[in-house]
Amino acid sequence: MKVFERAGARRIDRRVLGRGIRCALRFAAGFVLSQGKVFGETTPFGVGFVAATGEDGAEGLCGVAGAIAGALVAWRLGDGFKYLAACILALVAAKAFSGTMLAGTRFFGSAVAAGSLAVVGFVFVASEGFRMTATLAYICEVALAAGSALMIPAALEHEKGELSPRERSLRAASRLIFTALLLLGLSSVPFFAGMTVGRTAATVLVLSAAASGGMGTGAATGVARGAVVDICGGGGV
Repeated sequence: MKVFERAGARRIDRRVLGRGIRCALRFAAGFVLSQGKVFGETTPFGVGFVAATGEDGAEGLCGVAGAIAGALVAWRLGDGFKYLAACILALVAAKAFSGTMLAGTRFFGSAVAAGSLAVVGFVFVASEGFRMTATLAYICEVALAAGSALMIPAALEHEKGELSPRERSLRAASRLIFTALLLLGLSSVPFFAGMTVGRTAATVLVLSAAASGGMGTGAATGVARGAVVDICGGGGV
């Protein structure tokens, strides 16, 4: 009897450990995504992450905490409160519609992310008198938050049986985009001799893609990496 009790305790310990690891990874992912700055003015991907995964129980809440912490660190508390409010609004909206037919649609997370940032960001852009640059940045961050919320769920989805060619392509594209967003968030972390963690990891990714998939795959990955660099204003990744 004691042997079975010990075996059961070990299984429970493994489950708890596994959940703890997943929660830590969600926190880290939310934190890193909130560090990714576009044009040096916006960090919309943390809000997209919250809208896409915030209702996933304890793991989702850890992701929300990571996204909020990352935003506050990235903006030294200043504009970080804008993203804090947007993350909370996205979480509340996701919870409010949880279990409804609307929440089951593919574009629900995108709508939540875009709506949350649009509502909160409008106050900030209005306070600047709707300047052209501020308005364009506002529109871009809303669109990027919606796009990231659309792609992130497929990137984090577990393998479930045989996938159709379309589903495999969607998952591969989603994981490539999710990886690029993580590298964007790591672009400000110094590594060695002027290099950053994001830049180094991106270079390894391009080389790995070329080694495993050939010249075409490597070239496509390199072009995607270059596009991320341009979007970021040529800095970081």
